[in-house]
Amino acid sequence: MYLSLGSFLTYQVGNSVILILIFLMIKCLGDRKIINHNILYILSILFIIRSVVPFEFVYTITIPSKLILPSLNRFLATVLWRFNESFKLTILSALLLLWSFVALFKLSKLVMSYMRIKRFIRICDESDQFQYEDRSIRIYFLEANITPSVIGVISPIIVFPKNCFTEREKDLILSHEISHISNYDLYVKYIYSLIAIVYWWNPLVYLFQKQMNQILEIRADAFVMEKFSDELKFDYVETLIKASKLRLKDKYFQSSFSLNFSTKSSNFLFQRSKCILNGT
Repeated sequence: MYLSLGSFLTYQVGNSVILILIFLMIKCLGDRKIINHNILYILSILFIIRSVVPFEFVYTITIPSKLILPSLNRFLATVLWRFNESFKLTILSALLLLWSFVALFKLSKLVMSYMRIKRFIRICDESDQFQYEDRSIRIYFLEANITPSVIGVISPIIVFPKNCFTEREKDLILSHEISHISNYDLYVKYIYSLIAIVYWWNPLVYLFQKQMNQILEIRADAFVMEKFSDELKFDYVETLIKASKLRLKDKYFQSSFSLNFSTKSSNFLFQRSKCILNGT
């Protein structure tokens, strides 16, 4: 298993095709039964796996390039600055340096976001947590104008704004957030955040990030809807709309380590509502 310029470019083309396919399919989600959240989720996981392993294997059949790759290799080997006979700066090394600096900067921001989440969890009042049914999940009610969210990765917690929802609405929201925890959706989002750091130069990676969050939310909705009657589905959509009206402005709940119950995007909200009511 090894990494070469040819394998790297091939994987980027393949991943771009997968992302474009997901973009096209997600537009139809909620309208057509043939396209559902499971197909999109599988494609998303396939994209993540291909991004993590962009290597050639010993059994890979490689078609040699006689024009494009040799020309590209010669271009990347162009010397920009020669310090001495043993050290020179080529276009390839300059690009690698740029990639390293930006990736380290973005990684440091991700680590700082994780540390803020850890500090937040430590300062939460123990009196605000309780057991939900038979699951050992910490739930906190905060004096803040936030949408309900699940935050953290290793030991996730659920946060609610105080005095904003009825007991029935809380149960509906909790079932959604518990589904996120059971399906390890926070791990998927975290891994994708690391991938976005590695491929920070690819605009498709950023465009897909919001789409992936939407897929995770629709998937969690679908797991919950399996046990809901039509009446509960309407109540669930109303709760979703109500939660979207809460301002989401705190840094703790807008990070790679959180999943929010609702969104301020009217397009995403409309799509989720269609999926819930149409059962896709």
